[in-house]
Amino acid sequence: MRGIQYLIDEKGEKKAVVMEIKGHEEAIEEFLEEIYGHGKIKERREEPTMSKGDFLKGLKKDGLI
Repeated sequence: MRGIQYLIDEKGEKKAVVMEIKGHEEAIEEFLEEIYGHGKIKERREEPTMSKGDFLKGLKKDGLI
């Protein structure tokens, strides 16, 4: 792929990537959004959950649907 370089260790394994911004803006943005999303999932992993029905009831009670 043009504009992409890999940093390779002494064993020949890819360890990092250097990506030219121009022409890859959308891919970079999507990648960063994915990383952010995964971080948020990890942060909230221990939070209590609720059923879909209870969630919808709450939205209706709040006048959101």
